[in-house]
Amino acid sequence: IGDAQGLAPDQKDAFRSFDLNTYAGRLNLDAGDPYLTSKLRVREGRHLRGGFLAHRNLGETRWDETAKWFLALEDVPARPSRLGPLRLHGLVVGNYAVAFGQGLVMDATDFFMARRTGYGYSVRPTGLRGDLSRSDEFTLRGAAAEWSLGRLRATSFFSRDDKDAILNPDGSFNSYIRMVPRLSNELLAGIRNDIAAGVFAGRGDTSAFLPMRDVMDERIYGTNLKLELARGAWLG
Repeated sequence: IGDAQGLAPDQKDAFRSFDLNTYAGRLNLDAGDPYLTSKLRVREGRHLRGGFLAHRNLGETRWDETAKWFLALEDVPARPSRLGPLRLHGLVVGNYAVAFGQGLVMDATDFFMARRTGYGYSVRPTGLRGDLSRSDEFTLRGAAAEWSLGRLRATSFFSRDDKDAILNPDGSFNSYIRMVPRLSNELLAGIRNDIAAGVFAGRGDTSAFLPMRDVMDERIYGTNLKLELARGAWLG
């Protein structure tokens, strides 16, 4: 691999190493761990539903690198009140997704799926639902409820989850990142040390190379309110 002329014997071995000097080697892509998605869905009666997902991208080692679950209570029959029928459309604990305004106001996904027409078409779901998608970074985990009172419909949610991010040298948040595959902090540290030894050796501080996986504690509180003006027309 390349030209190792002028290197010491141990340097030549490292220079020619597939495991050290290629991304495929670093990520063990020759180890036979394929892209894998496993899902389990359960339902009890008409109103109780749950599910579990385990997903692994190519280049990741654990079968549950992305693990998600939810329990949901759905479509509870309406009860009369002075302001109109009160109805619980959904109550979800665990991983969930919310989408408002056809996904333009808010959505929670980080993978692409084409929308098709004709036989077998797919649609964009709106409102609250349990989440068993392959999304990892932009998913929500916590609790959420969707209910309506007459013409008023509301969705309230809370999420707390660790996210991958680039940090500033002082440890403060800089920006989100989405790694595919998601690398462990140990592997990132190994790459960092090799870069530091080869590029920054003897030339200053390398502390700016910080962990990036699950380093940001994200907390989200939100509520969406919308009023039905006419059938199919909402103000939110």
